[in-house]
Amino acid sequence: MKSLIIKIIKKIFFLIVILIIFYPITIKGDDATQPKHPGNQSEIAAKNQTNSKSESKTHKESPVNSNIRQNKFDYGPIINFFGIIISVFISSLLIVWQLGRQHKNNIELEKENNREKLKLEIYSEYRKKISEASNKTVSLGAKARTIVSNLNLWSIRISKGMPHLPISDREKIFNDAHNAAIYSITDVLRILEEFEIINPNLKIFRTALNCAIHEMFKTFRPFHLILLKFLPYNIPPEDQEKMGTDVIIPGTPTEKDLQEISAVAEPYIDAVMETSCYIGDLMREAQNIFLGSLFTHRIPLRQPIDSCHIVISTLPKEVEKLEKYFYEETDWGKNAKRLEEKLKEEVKKGFGNSEHRT
Repeated sequence: MKSLIIKIIKKIFFLIVILIIFYPITIKGDDATQPKHPGNQSEIAAKNQTNSKSESKTHKESPVNSNIRQNKFDYGPIINFFGIIISVFISSLLIVWQLGRQHKNNIELEKENNREKLKLEIYSEYRKKISEASNKTVSLGAKARTIVSNLNLWSIRISKGMPHLPISDREKIFNDAHNAAIYSITDVLRILEEFEIINPNLKIFRTALNCAIHEMFKTFRPFHLILLKFLPYNIPPEDQEKMGTDVIIPGTPTEKDLQEISAVAEPYIDAVMETSCYIGDLMREAQNIFLGSLFTHRIPLRQPIDSCHIVISTLPKEVEKLEKYFYEETDWGKNAKRLEEKLKEEVKKGFGNSEHRT
């Protein structure tokens, strides 16, 4: 752009120089080549008579007045000349300014287009990871509920002497589903950290999901241990002939066992569903952040039926409240605070020992 402006200024300067050099010559040439038309005899006679009268008047005039008439100069052509130069100069400045503004607008437009293109690319990555995590957590919660329901039905059939088959649920399948959900949430945390520059308030979702993972791990262990007591095991094909069966059934749950299973299952299911809600909140915020400039509609926040459930939002006021809640009222936050204080104490001890040695 600078080189273009310099070229235009050089051309304008060259044009002004040409006008300065050739415009006076053009004026003189016009005066010298002006055609003369003598007219008829009466016009010539009238002109001669006028000239004779003017000569007689000239003899009567004073020498000073005669000198003024001889030295009188016409400034009209010069004024016109400089008027043209000023007009050309102003017009040229306006052209340069217009070109500069247009170039700047084009750059801003290109930046905005690239920004929107990048947003769509990032949103596509977000949507892929969030959808995967959402599907796996919802599926995990459904599996947990199904296992509890199947164990209850199986126990009822056995207690009443009704025909029954071993339930199809297996501990390994459930354990794999749990790990897959955790890994998918970890992928969401990674992408949140990678593109945090887009909206720093998205960091609150990292806090919420870390807390949710902590709750899932904490509630998974007791539920998993009790499932090991009752869910059937598939015997590998190479060992089926030796074992004489293809399925091992550890035991049939009693009424008391079923109550215990429900008691440890509910906290885990609640933790999984809470995690799923956080992921849904993230999907809403991602659409508003990445697609909000393309569409006029905004997706509202989730409205839970039970007000005790937490809704994650990137609104500054809500972020402040949420951070206080997660760091001060949850087990994850309290553990994080204890670990931070412990680390600080160890660092201080380390510095103290090093100073003592020196």
